[in-house]
Amino acid sequence: MNWLTYLHSNGISVAKSLVNSKDCSVFPFVYQDESLWGCLFEHTEGLPINKEPFFYKWGRQVASLHCLKKPDIRGRRTGFEMLER
Repeated sequence: MNWLTYLHSNGISVAKSLVNSKDCSVFPFVYQDESLWGCLFEHTEGLPINKEPFFYKWGRQVASLHCLKKPDIRGRRTGFEMLER
């Protein structure tokens, strides 16, 4: 979320996350007895996309990320760990 906020504040056309009353952009909630995390985004300006080739290309890119080896970053806390403080 911090990365998206940074990009948005530097003029990059990305959806800015909205914050709740506690100034958090990711928040826990319960739905049908299941604990979930939620976030909301502002609507972005732009043109409609051709969905089929877009999602195919996007899926291939995401798949390539999953093939990478996880970097060894010691002492770095995940976003979820920081939220649970």
